[in-house]
Amino acid sequence: MESLEIKESQMKVLNQMEMMLNDVLGRNKQSKQWQTTQIISFDAKDKHARMSISSNGRNVKFELGRQSQELIDKIERLIKEEAK
Repeated sequence: MESLEIKESQMKVLNQMEMMLNDVLGRNKQSKQWQTTQIISFDAKDKHARMSISSNGRNVKFELGRQSQELIDKIERLIKEEAK
């Protein structure tokens, strides 16, 4: 499990370095790039939970792959309840 945390940390650093390089090269002028990070890692290859944040930080997307319908329903209820 520890190696997954290291891999996630490495990916975060690489993403940040890429964004910094793009800033220096002038490629990030209000681009529509999203920064995506894993919320949790799973042993199953296609199973994932990710969060993407827009370049201006005002929008967030959550992506769930190969999750149970029960979990998806719980998350949907939570969002509806908390967003009131």
